[in-house]
Amino acid sequence: YETSSSSWSELTSRALLIENQFNEYIQTINQEITKAMQTGPFVFNYNVKTKY
Repeated sequence: YETSSSSWSELTSRALLIENQFNEYIQTINQEITKAMQTGPFVFNYNVKTKY
């Protein structure tokens, strides 16, 4: 398998794109958790419990 082929570089760039999107997703989740915690730990815990 040729590592210099265009399909290899396409796979690499796709993998990097997916990684970037994943990192943005995790960042968004962390921001939402932080906001929820700032609202109040009680409210946050209540919301988590009602989902189950």
